[in-house]
Amino acid sequence: MQINKIFIPIIKGAAPVQKRITAAKGVLPGASAIELVTVLLFLTRDKNEDVKKEALRSLKNLPLETLREFASDREAYPR
Repeated sequence: MQINKIFIPIIKGAAPVQKRITAAKGVLPGASAIELVTVLLFLTRDKNEDVKKEALRSLKNLPLETLREFASDREAYPR
């Protein structure tokens, strides 16, 4: 699976902290369910504690259907 290049600075920690926090809250306009879960997984390892906490909270609150879609995609990261 290829992630949209607009999300790369977010997952690499190069985007400003506020933008990463917003993404960690699950606000990713245009993201597919797979991209959303992928970005959130990366953000759980962000160097900023607030980003990590928000990403974990968002993952815990995702709809089960979103998680199923992610889990059923053979190309979803990480595999």
